[in-house]
Amino acid sequence: MRTGTTPYHSRRSWESASPRPSLLMLAAAFFAGALAAITLDGGRHVAGVACGETVRASPDERGPPTKEELGNAGWALLHTLAANFADAPTPRQQQRADVFFRALGDLYPCPTCAGHLREYMESHPVESATRTALSLWVCRAHNDVRRRQRKEAFYCDMGVLDARWKDCGCNSTAAAPSGRGMAGVLGLASR
Repeated sequence: MRTGTTPYHSRRSWESASPRPSLLMLAAAFFAGALAAITLDGGRHVAGVACGETVRASPDERGPPTKEELGNAGWALLHTLAANFADAPTPRQQQRADVFFRALGDLYPCPTCAGHLREYMESHPVESATRTALSLWVCRAHNDVRRRQRKEAFYCDMGVLDARWKDCGCNSTAAAPSGRGMAGVLGLASR
């Protein structure tokens, strides 16, 4: 199913994927990360508050995440997912990783960011043949965004990436209900 050279707009493997991953599950996993970022921050910046000053608000008083909060949570999810991807994924795992990133390019709440991801994937297809390939692909995609923001690029080295993202605590005795961490929740872990 993976061709690696077909442009995104004409390659819609996610439409015919069987079984098709639940897009609601993908969105829920992504937004859970965004909510965690807001909660860990302990508050949100609100209108009328001096720059740099944070107001702690109850969950009921917080609005939706800011573009920056959503981006930070999203990249944390993507880097962690890639770092914990199978070293030698099955064809099904590879296809599901591709479906996940393509769905993200369609569903991401920021239309500009979603468009940039789709453009990136047109010229740089998702590389999911190995955990290393996917981790480096995510790092390069993130650096493409950082270049647009005129920020310093990350060093895309597996030792550095693994040290930052590999051990998320998901493989402890208190694993996710599927017993396979976030990859299991997304259907990326082998069965």
